[in-house]
Amino acid sequence: DIFGKSLSFKNPPVDKFPCITLGFRALEKGGTMPAVLHGADRAAVDAFVKGDIKFTDFYRLICSAMAGHRITRHPTLQQVIASENWAYKFVSNRLRKRSI
Repeated sequence: DIFGKSLSFKNPPVDKFPCITLGFRALEKGGTMPAVLHGADRAAVDAFVKGDIKFTDFYRLICSAMAGHRITRHPTLQQVIASENWAYKFVSNRLRKRSI
């Protein structure tokens, strides 16, 4: 405590930030699912920055990508990259079709 401050860890407020639960779910599922979460999140962030979606749309978009993905349990690096790219395109296509 050399700076006069303490550090503590508490459970995150998942009611305020529901995407946190998606991160835990992706870790539990394993395989290519974390890459899918990341790709879907990247697409959502890009859309958010452009003003195309609201912050509250993230959860629904990422959920839809995770639900539509068939997990590869022990992926190669190429399969991980392909899964991330798939999720990015999946979310981008949903946004293009306006089916958030």
